[in-house]
Amino acid sequence: MTIHEIMSNQRAAVMRLRALRENRKPMPIKTKPVIVKIVKQEPAAPITVTQLAPGSMMVTLKRCIGVVSARYGIFEHLLLQDDRRTEVVRARWILFYVVKTLKKWSYPEIGRRLGNRDHSTVLNGCRKTIARMQKNSAFKVEVEGVINEVLGR
Repeated sequence: MTIHEIMSNQRAAVMRLRALRENRKPMPIKTKPVIVKIVKQEPAAPITVTQLAPGSMMVTLKRCIGVVSARYGIFEHLLLQDDRRTEVVRARWILFYVVKTLKKWSYPEIGRRLGNRDHSTVLNGCRKTIARMQKNSAFKVEVEGVINEVLGR
């Protein structure tokens, strides 16, 4: 079944629901049977504390937010809201970069967890942070310090 057939079936189902809601006679749906293959896959082994660097702490999103907010003197809730002040935006970009570097999540996942943002917003913030790190070595040392603090080094 192609994506177009699936989308067509979804549209037809929505039209049927609308017809039922409006007390009209719904159109019949012409569907094809869907065959689903279930593949057994071994779950990935979770990272244990012994696999981390000696003396380092487990990286959590809450820890990343806490370290960035403390380092830049910004309340944690402002990093997750739509505050457009420069200092908040730059700290948020650094947070995006730190989370992407340490957690290896996708851009959409980071966006969802940090204020329900679009993936392009997260991507833009990471790119801006990387570009600034390439131009300014002091800023690069500062961001590396944030990452080390999150890791507990």
